[in-house]
Amino acid sequence: MFGYQVVTDINMVDTETVKRTWRERLLSFPWHPQAAYKTITKPKQEAWIMGNKIVCHPAMWDEIKKQLTEGRE
Repeated sequence: MFGYQVVTDINMVDTETVKRTWRERLLSFPWHPQAAYKTITKPKQEAWIMGNKIVCHPAMWDEIKKQLTEGRE
């Protein structure tokens, strides 16, 4: 992409807190039955354009590069 500077940031993630089941709480290793919730993180599927910079997660940048190379062929 000519004229754009790409900045990748590993902190661009979506977090979701979900309730753990009793089975997971009792049978997990290491054993922490008091932890009733767990946090799941996924890379954001968006890119921010700020002037001539594109800010995105590294996984999203790999997807953008893949789509750009497919467009040339």
